[in-house]
Amino acid sequence: MANNISVVVGLDFGIIYSGFSLCYVDDDYDLSKIITNTEWPWEKGKSKTNTALRYDDEFKKVEFWGYPALYKKPNKKSRDNETKPIELFKLHLGNCLEKFKPKLPEPLTYKRAITDYLCKIGELIKETILKYWSGIDFMEHVLLVLTVPDEYSENDIAILRECIFNAGLISDKRSERLQFTTELEAVAIYCMYSSLREHRLKEPGTTFMIVDSGGKYQLSEITKRARYLCSTFIDKEFIELLKREVGNSAIDLFSDNHYGQLQYLVHEFCQHVKLPFSGNNPYFSYEIDLEEIAPALLQYVTAIFLVGGFGQSKYLQKRVDEVFSKSVENILIPNQPVTAVSRGATIYGKGLLESRNLNNVKYVIPTRVLIYTFGVKISPLCEYGDPLDRLTSDGRIHKFRRIVERNTEITIDQEFIVENLVPIHPDQTKMSFEIYYTKEQNAVYCDEPGMKLAGSLLIDLPDVHLGTNSPCTFCLSFGDMEIKAKAFNKLNGQNYQTKFENTHSSRVIWITTVNQTVIISR
Repeated sequence: MANNISVVVGLDFGIIYSGFSLCYVDDDYDLSKIITNTEWPWEKGKSKTNTALRYDDEFKKVEFWGYPALYKKPNKKSRDNETKPIELFKLHLGNCLEKFKPKLPEPLTYKRAITDYLCKIGELIKETILKYWSGIDFMEHVLLVLTVPDEYSENDIAILRECIFNAGLISDKRSERLQFTTELEAVAIYCMYSSLREHRLKEPGTTFMIVDSGGKYQLSEITKRARYLCSTFIDKEFIELLKREVGNSAIDLFSDNHYGQLQYLVHEFCQHVKLPFSGNNPYFSYEIDLEEIAPALLQYVTAIFLVGGFGQSKYLQKRVDEVFSKSVENILIPNQPVTAVSRGATIYGKGLLESRNLNNVKYVIPTRVLIYTFGVKISPLCEYGDPLDRLTSDGRIHKFRRIVERNTEITIDQEFIVENLVPIHPDQTKMSFEIYYTKEQNAVYCDEPGMKLAGSLLIDLPDVHLGTNSPCTFCLSFGDMEIKAKAFNKLNGQNYQTKFENTHSSRVIWITTVNQTVIISR
């Protein structure tokens, strides 16, 4: 990475809301020097704006973005149908179920919408930087750190990189001035740095839990991953209440023809009812089962941090305190919990600039715990007890050879090695290594339920005359944002390596640092 970076920008590009923070590289790690933007189109004082766009009738030009695109105050004189804003387009990335991906009007594509939004927020980022530091060339002097959900694949990240390039935020698709980290890690980094020292929790062995209760859109409804409900159902119940009061058809038509006004109603409800609600009304109930999320761990937890937008809810704070205050000494809300992602991303970026060796970066989490078991496909000869229906024509059975087991704590680029893998047939000229992963710890076959192919590596076997006496060593390692596979031919010294689609299987619920443990719950 170039050493002329002067400013780090942490960009939290979310499904519903987006925001950014920035800091000057020469500043120390004083959080007061991290600047979080609070000036948006038509709106000031908020740390985020809406991830929404409003185009002209032909979808050629963005007329409004952010808050103005979505929230429209009622106009009694206007009863004409409104052009609907474009939102939730980020759901086309990741493992969102197809039925929940928004249908975009032709000729608009989700990549175009993402690019247009990043272009608009990028223009504001550039303007904001120049307000604080003159003479900054964005393409030369700025490191952009974009946070992504932990389930994003390498392909999703590649799409985001392409969109950022097309939005004019990097000059080259492969530019190192764009870096990625997960939202979970950014939040963990921010909480570790912002609150541990303040509450004297930096002693070795300190364990703390982060509860991310942010966002009004809940991924438990749209992905196959396990998520836990927070504020979304309140917004939905508010809509249901409106339907009971004025009728289903009226609200449906109101949504179809005056969507902006409906969202404005929800916005007002959130600001004046949901967040200030203290729990004095006995007819409302909310449950958050942290014991189910992290069973048997509360006895070891020294502190719980509430982050995210709904983390500001007085009722949520009260209920968490009532349920867990006896077992957890510190229940804390870090400074600016809504901006934990973008502010954590700036700290991450500063750490990257200090050292390209991630193991030496002070504020980047150095170790992780795998949530999957990894292994390689092998084809040994059939043994007694093997199922005959799996027998191949040459008397072999395809099996899963475990390389590293789930729940194993790993460091960045730590290598896991399997030796003495040999060709099946004496006339083989190539050998393929197929890497699989599963949540099972003792899987036997590569076609078991839940087993997935992570990638493959093909190597040459030029010494055909050696037959099956051509042992190879296979190595698997986990980088910060990628998985690496290497193979080494012991006889001729040839090396082969590849990087393949990252399942982010090293992005985990448990994140262990040198002296503290973070448990992230969403």
